[in-house]
Amino acid sequence: MKPFRRGAHRSRRPADTLARVAPVARALGVTRLADITGLDRIGIPVFQAVRPLSLSLSVSQGKGATPDAARVSALMEAIELHHAETCRPTSHAVPNDGEARLWSGMTQADQQASRFDPARARGWVDGVDLLSGRPLRVPHGLVSMDFTIVPESDLWPNSNGLASGNSLAEARVSALCEAIERDGHARWLERGPRARRASALDVDSITDRLGRWLIARVRRAGFSLSLWDMTGPTGVAVIGCSIIELGAARTVVLPPAMGAGCHPDAGVALARAICEAAQTRAALIAGARDDIDPTRYIEAGEQRTGFMLSMLDFAPARRPWSSVPSHSHRDSEADLAWMLERCAEQSLPAVACVDLTRADIGIDVVKLLVPGFGDHDRPTSAGAGAQPGGAA
Repeated sequence: MKPFRRGAHRSRRPADTLARVAPVARALGVTRLADITGLDRIGIPVFQAVRPLSLSLSVSQGKGATPDAARVSALMEAIELHHAETCRPTSHAVPNDGEARLWSGMTQADQQASRFDPARARGWVDGVDLLSGRPLRVPHGLVSMDFTIVPESDLWPNSNGLASGNSLAEARVSALCEAIERDGHARWLERGPRARRASALDVDSITDRLGRWLIARVRRAGFSLSLWDMTGPTGVAVIGCSIIELGAARTVVLPPAMGAGCHPDAGVALARAICEAAQTRAALIAGARDDIDPTRYIEAGEQRTGFMLSMLDFAPARRPWSSVPSHSHRDSEADLAWMLERCAEQSLPAVACVDLTRADIGIDVVKLLVPGFGDHDRPTSAGAGAQPGGAA
């Protein structure tokens, strides 16, 4: 069952989850939970959890439709990172033929010196292919978030697919939604400008109650909000959102803020996208996040103008909200089964999942990877094939 369905589908209400995870977060080094909502004027709750001794990001972020949901989101991100930072290899070996084929399917990130080397001995962690149910090994270098260690030259780790939940199924749903979201966003960016413009949604056609409330908050604050249907081949809803300041270019402080969300229920994907865009703005204002590129603050007005020019709508009329696929299920297990069916229809090689849950901590955490999917660091398999020197 899902007793909480406001912007997310959870088996526990945020206040109950908060009571459970707050002591855990403190024990894992979180020293401060900051409400940064008021740094901006939108009013969508955004929180930051500060973990000074982190081995990756010392500032984790959370957003949600309510303050408790945002608190839980920030704390859970910090807890997830701790699990990935402390993950250790369970074996060390050269990949077998099947492993070499599978992990060679991970497209090359810009930061990688080379593609996956099938002849190299490396550390592995035990996982499972959620499509077949068979055990498989995952390169430790794709799971670990310990950034005090120099990454292997043929791998590039990131937090995509790292997720937690009130149960193992809930954690897996969150992880798979993130992987599908990032792939959908990457595919959208790989399209031509006209195709991207044609994916724009008619904001005034939104019928989802929470979505309309969030849109109203953004508009009342004096910002322009745009939405796109970024749903990819799996058919699981992916929504993109931008929030843009409308003042004169010389007075614009922040660049366009982007967000994206994915979920079988399109209303949840919509809420996640809008809340993430609001979180992006608040994070840029706070300036405390470790991974903010300083160029984001340079010539924000010009960045806004360039973005808006690229989105001028010379394409057909904007899509209605009713065109976005949406499916609601009784519980997380049903959500997961439905999404895995959609993945299986795409003949994906595997949906690899590592259970990072630790008995001494008691929070369900997983890392999920789908070879061939794109994300914010690497192109999709189709995008890589279109690039010079890319694998077809």
